[in-house]
Amino acid sequence: MTLSLTGRLVALAAVWAVVVLGLGAGILSNLYANASLKRFDDELGQMVVYLASAVEVDEQQTLQVADMLNPGFDRVFSGQYWQVAQHNPDKDIILARSRSLWDQDLPLLGEDDLGETVYGAATGPQAEPLRLAQMSLTVPGATKPVVLTVAYDRRPLNRDVRRFASVIIMALVALGGIMVVAVVLQVRVGLRPLYQIEQEVSAVRSGNQARLTRHYPKELRALAAELNALLDHSQSVVEKARARVGDLAHALKTPLAVLSVEAGQEQGPFADRVKDRVAAMSQFVERSLRLARATAHSTGMGAQTDVKATLNSLCQMFRKIHADKTIQFTIEGPDQLMLPLERHDLEEMFGNLLDNAAKWARTQVRVSIKTCDEGIVVGIDDDGPGLNEDERQTVLKRGERLDEAAPGSGLGLSIVRDLAEAYQADLRLARSDLGGLSVNIRFS
Repeated sequence: MTLSLTGRLVALAAVWAVVVLGLGAGILSNLYANASLKRFDDELGQMVVYLASAVEVDEQQTLQVADMLNPGFDRVFSGQYWQVAQHNPDKDIILARSRSLWDQDLPLLGEDDLGETVYGAATGPQAEPLRLAQMSLTVPGATKPVVLTVAYDRRPLNRDVRRFASVIIMALVALGGIMVVAVVLQVRVGLRPLYQIEQEVSAVRSGNQARLTRHYPKELRALAAELNALLDHSQSVVEKARARVGDLAHALKTPLAVLSVEAGQEQGPFADRVKDRVAAMSQFVERSLRLARATAHSTGMGAQTDVKATLNSLCQMFRKIHADKTIQFTIEGPDQLMLPLERHDLEEMFGNLLDNAAKWARTQVRVSIKTCDEGIVVGIDDDGPGLNEDERQTVLKRGERLDEAAPGSGLGLSIVRDLAEAYQADLRLARSDLGGLSVNIRFS
């Protein structure tokens, strides 16, 4: 399925928003994690320096560590630990440790330069992840350098980083939603001139206007001008075609009239055959003229005709014509409903149908005008004998006329069918609930 322009632009903007905001979330989370770890390491480094100031060797060459003044170092497995050790080729020697370590040891990261603080990771007594800070230094009175280690549980740091990432993701998702909505609005506003062109072309097609008249942005002015030029050219071509058909038909009428007169002055089978052929040719010429006119008006630039007002006039006329039958004509439907048909074509189309209905109706002819999703439906029902299903199917076949398929029925359906096809209307026949024939024409 092909996406619309709006769909394509919004989808592209959504993809870019996801990519950019995803990268942004990753970068911000990484920056925050690095900054948090740097702050964490600074605190560990300060504690190592503080531990260094608390370590001394007494006169008995015994290592002493002053109180660190941190309750976390005194609580067993609290997640805050310190340790003083010495490197030994066989096994590192633990000289002192915080009460929080109980009988556990912290790993030494390796031989380091004296006075330099290094950082690393390890696993704590409770299998918790630890962040270590170590410093090697020489304590006055000690025979060998000692390694000072301070370790903190880094799970609070990890939770803080994850919490920040969650907040960032939710904020950026909300921002992404706002951006998509803004893009939709921007696209709708930006493409509004195209929608206006579509509306104007539809208005031209339905006969409400002849040209595009709005003032469009400069990017669309050339398109609007070309469409107007195309409409003018199309109208000119149609008018020329109508004129040629009219000229041809009128040129044929004179010799046909002469033939008819001369044949009427003669007697015999040959003269009768000539008169029949001349009559058939005259009907064909009239039909071609009528169809050419309807085709020209159906191009979408014809006049609008009030359906109910036109049908009212036709019903009043047929009441007078068939006054001897006392037929009741009723019209149901909304007022001022317009169709893009020439009034003459509308009168010819429904005049034939009303005339036939009046001829065959017993007491009632009903006209209904309805609107639906597919367009406007005009129906004509009568309470006459109607047509059976085979006759209705035969009538609707292309090239068949009801007056040929069902002799004596009196329906000039060829005229109605030709006009309906010219205006791209749908013609249907059915059994009426009144008992007779129901003719429905749907204009889309």
